[in-house]
Amino acid sequence: MIRAVLETAYRVHATGGNLNNLVGVPLTILGTPDDAEALVVEAGASVPGEIPRLRDVIEPTIAVITNVGYAHVEGFGSLAGVMQEKLALAEGARIAVVGTEPPELAVEARRRAPTVVAGTGAAAQVRPDAAELDDGGHPRITWRGHTVTLPVIGFHQIENAMLALAVGRETGADPARSVAALANVRLPAGRGAVLTLSENGLTVIDDTYNANPGSLHWAVQLAQCAKLHAAAAAEIAALRPALVAAVGEFVAAFEPHRAALGERLITAPSVEALGPRLKAALRGNEIVLLKASRGVALERVLRYLN
Repeated sequence: MIRAVLETAYRVHATGGNLNNLVGVPLTILGTPDDAEALVVEAGASVPGEIPRLRDVIEPTIAVITNVGYAHVEGFGSLAGVMQEKLALAEGARIAVVGTEPPELAVEARRRAPTVVAGTGAAAQVRPDAAELDDGGHPRITWRGHTVTLPVIGFHQIENAMLALAVGRETGADPARSVAALANVRLPAGRGAVLTLSENGLTVIDDTYNANPGSLHWAVQLAQCAKLHAAAAAEIAALRPALVAAVGEFVAAFEPHRAALGERLITAPSVEALGPRLKAALRGNEIVLLKASRGVALERVLRYLN
């Protein structure tokens, strides 16, 4: 989204795929064309100390820190640990653009750099004039009098869009062109693509790239640290879905809900075992959300549904 907004005003080079680590970031920078005017570099971490090292390599002018959730919490011990790691990106930056959750994020960011808060929360300085989901779950936002429907799904994408628009504002991009550019955003595979896989209209939301309780919460509204599986399973069961399919280590989390779910619960020890069972349970006109940790490689189930 940041790339799309900046491309309305600059020649942009940006991270491709998931090249966001100590190998991928240098490759991204070294691959920058000579005529590039803006560089968008993603920085990721799974253990403490990686973001500070990447910050020294990137030397960001604008440091963008999204809302802090449970992704990689196993490597950092706590949500606070994840936040402190992310905040290292803002050290020495000309400006930090941050999300609204948790509230401490903006407070801590301001100790490191001048900070702009963007999102839908009350504390946001850059926020939509109006925001909603259409009947297909696509975000529709209005900002500075300009409206766009994004070709992605989920209310959380509105938060991401506002971060991108805030970056555009700070770099002098035209608001109207920035908003319009979001209509052309395309997400990488496994990041929420909507697929139609049968003549009867079987719809699959392919969000298989990764999962944690925060992202899973957003997904079921339209895990995956093992100790947090129970909370995720409870939230899913409370929605009374027509069908739930669980695989691998996630199966045990549904045992307390097996009686309530009854035949609506399908379990399997592996993706390969789950595929045929899930296919047999579907008529072909449902909407299926696929969500799992990266290590599960849940996208393998698609071949059974196609």
